[in-house]
Amino acid sequence: MRQSDGIDAIPPSAVPGPGPLPLVVDLDGGLLARDPVADVLGWGSRHQPVATAHLRWKVPGRPDLAAGTLVRLYPAARLSLRVNGEILDLIATHRRCGGEVTLVSAAPAGMVDAVAHALGLSVWVYGSDQDGRFTPERRALALASLFGHRGFDYAGGRADQAPICHVARRALMVEGEAGLRAELRTAGGALVRLGSPVWQVIEMSLQDLAGVTAASGAAPSTNRRLSAAIWSAAGAPVTPAADPGDWDVDSALSGRRLRGR
Repeated sequence: MRQSDGIDAIPPSAVPGPGPLPLVVDLDGGLLARDPVADVLGWGSRHQPVATAHLRWKVPGRPDLAAGTLVRLYPAARLSLRVNGEILDLIATHRRCGGEVTLVSAAPAGMVDAVAHALGLSVWVYGSDQDGRFTPERRALALASLFGHRGFDYAGGRADQAPICHVARRALMVEGEAGLRAELRTAGGALVRLGSPVWQVIEMSLQDLAGVTAASGAAPSTNRRLSAAIWSAAGAPVTPAADPGDWDVDSALSGRRLRGR
């Protein structure tokens, strides 16, 4: 079940208050072994190579859109996704302590919805939409705007997620490079290396992903509403646009809330 989108469709922890800092979890290489888009496209390359190549040709630079089309075209196919059990435990502990959890990914927001629903997670989710990809750079700017600089903890797993690490209070990483650790220490942040992943496997059909993706496609006004919500909760960006709806970072941002089953 999803909370309706709108001006209040942002984590309540974006507004300062008591309790733990928000925990932001990256789906791509953090909670999952890799971006679910890569799993979908990998299936397509093995089983429907012509269709997959054609879709990628039609939307160059947008693998998320190609994957979103594949899940609708081949709903009976199944994927095995590897889930990091340690990060699942981290999410559960944070929720028990009264903290809010936000799940982010470069995958379409609907796919992120589907994975969270399959895992029974009560989290806020943000992902790519029709307007653009939710890249690590865009995630970093959006999260700093929602929660403030050093206003959240981050659990991730890939070196290309460094921009997010730089705006988090702590970066809890599956892969922790020495260079990034030194950079964060110098800048006032911290990197904590998580233990070796204990993988759990979940099976999902492409129909599961397709159904949620189709039902939760971002309406044209979603980005404008989210921009206004960030503006209201976190204050204007350093160089504000004339209209919060024109703020560039949110051209790739869509979000919605899931309740646990």
